Amino acid sequence: MSKFITLNTDPNRVVFGGAFEIEDEALYLAFKKAGAAKYDEYFEKALRLGAYALEQETIAAFLGRAESELDASLEYLKQLYKMQNLREKGAAKGAVVEVELADELQKFIDKNRWSDALTDTGTKVGALPRRKVGDLTVDVADGAAVLTIESKMDKSMTLGDAVDLDNRGKKSADNEKTTHGQLLTALVNRDAQIALIVFDEDNCHKSIGELAGVAFLPELPGFVVKVRRSHGDFTNLLLAYSVAREMALLGADRVSGEHVNLAIKRMIRDLSVLAGVSNLLDQIEASASVTIETVGQIRGTIAATEASLQLTQEKLKGLLGGTVTPLDQWRELFLEV
Repeated sequence: MSKFITLNTDPNRVVFGGAFEIEDEALYLAFKKAGAAKYDEYFEKALRLGAYALEQETIAAFLGRAESELDASLEYLKQLYKMQNLREKGAAKGAVVEVELADELQKFIDKNRWSDALTDTGTKVGALPRRKVGDLTVDVADGAAVLTIESKMDKSMTLGDAVDLDNRGKKSADNEKTTHGQLLTALVNRDAQIALIVFDEDNCHKSIGELAGVAFLPELPGFVVKVRRSHGDFTNLLLAYSVAREMALLGADRVSGEHVNLAIKRMIRDLSVLAGVSNLLDQIEASASVTIETVGQIRGTIAATEASLQLTQEKLKGLLGGTVTPLDQWRELFLEV
């Protein structure tokens, strides 16, 4: 039995030489498993391995060099490394998504010649202590308004509700767990007028999947946006950004949420029709068997859809400019009969 090393409890700790002690549950259990008769031998081995680890630049290099010397009782170190590696990969995926969104938005801003300044703020603490919610921040029109964009490319984030209570009498809009909470936190954290949260259509919670491609939540205000990353389709993001931009400049509280959602729904439909029919037309025109009449019919569909889209844009522009059409007339115009 070692006279140099002893184990004490309450709390569990390892004492060296009676004067120095380390309170660590994993270390305590490792020595306990080794047995009192092997304390000194185990200590020497652990000390050597620790020295090796300090000499390496990364834990990965350490594991590669010291693997042959690892005692079975230290196997848990590998598991800790693997878990850390998974967390790092998850963080890396989030960073890749932010770069994709920023790239698409910047190209859209440049194309429209807007003086909007896009900043990556995903790693920066905002107005709230220790909070980094709000991956991208945009100063619209030389700082006339601020938009913030949060990305959530996983199925863990539910829609939630900013007002209703759950069955335990607690608010369901926990800012760590729901879309409403994330949007609200992003607004405050980045001092923005409107917030957007972006999901991958192929990898989102059921409550998000049931929403339209772009959904406006006037009580915040904020937009829930679904993109198709696997197809490189960020159309919904660009549509939501352009509407949010105009609303922020006008004043979000001056615009009816139902008006906006109806108009956006029609625009998404028209854009989808245009994309689908244009692709079909390309295929047909490449085929020698198609008739001129068929091509003409398809072009007629495109023209009608473009006219519908133009009308919707004009109506939405008028709404964002302060011209309010009675909601009954708005529904008659945009709801499908």
